This record gives sequence, C-alpha cells and structure tokens, in this order.
Amino acid sequence: MHLDTAHASAFVAGTGLAFIVVLFAGVASRLGLRRSYLIGFALVSLALLIEGAAPTTAWLWPGVLPQGLGLGLLQIGTLTRIARIGTRFGRGKVSGVNLLIAPVGSLCGSAIGGLLGQRIGLQNVFFLFFLFVPGFVMLAWWQTYATTAPLTTAGAVTTK
Repeated sequence: MHLDTAHASAFVAGTGLAFIVVLFAGVASRLGLRRSYLIGFALVSLALLIEGAAPTTAWLWPGVLPQGLGLGLLQIGTLTRIARIGTRFGRGKVSGVNLLIAPVGSLCGSAIGGLLGQRIGLQNVFFLFFLFVPGFVMLAWWQTYATTAPLTTAGAVTTK
C-alpha cells in the first residue's frame, strides 16, 4: 500500500486532533492514573492491529481515532507521574530529563520506524510495535503496584 503525502498528513492531523480532545476533555482525571494507562494501552493496541491489517488506505482511518485517544491518555498519565516525581525530588532535577526525552524519543522513533519501514514495509511496523505493548503494560502495572522505598538524595535505598 502506498500512502501519498496528503493522506499521511491527514492521518497525522486526525490522530493529533483525537489526542488534543483527550487532553482538554478531562477524561484522564475521571478515569484515574491506572485506568488511563490501561485504557490508553488497549486503545493503542487496537489501533496498531487495525492499521497493520488495513487492506487499503481507507481502512487506516478506523485506527486513527483509537490511536490518538490512547496516546493522549498515555501522555496525561506520563505527565502526571513526572509531576509527582518532580514534587518528590525537585522540579529542576526532573525538568531537564523531561526536556531531553521528548526530542530524543521523537528522533529515535522516527529514524527506527523509517528504517524498519524501508526493510519490512511500513504496515508491518504497526504489527512489530504491537509486540512491545505487553511489555509496556507489564511495566505500567508493576510501577503502579510496586511498593516504593524512601530514597536518599544520592539515590540509595534506605532501610529502617
């Protein structure tokens, strides 16, 4: 399947619109952090499967909405966690890392996705990324339920 620039731009804009709707609709605050993560991962998984299995360009559209909604929920959850970590360790320490991660992730993600798309086909990349979702879900589950020990300023775990 070949996707021209106009269609690719429309898909990105549709995903972005759904993402923005989630941010401003206050959905995550009503769901809570854990449910936002789980529903976000479920929606992204659904989108990856729909987009990977799409036989034509038109069939990519049903994956756009769940992809944007899911990514919006995951972003809100991530920003909430970053804010909590900033409160605990100081916003100055956390903001530098946060400012670095987004551009590095964008650069690496687009480079890896592009290289893989050239090698195995762009549509197969959706299925490949779907394989990572269970690992992300397990990580989110573990971080939600793991007990946290108090940390010293040096990062060593203290015992009492």
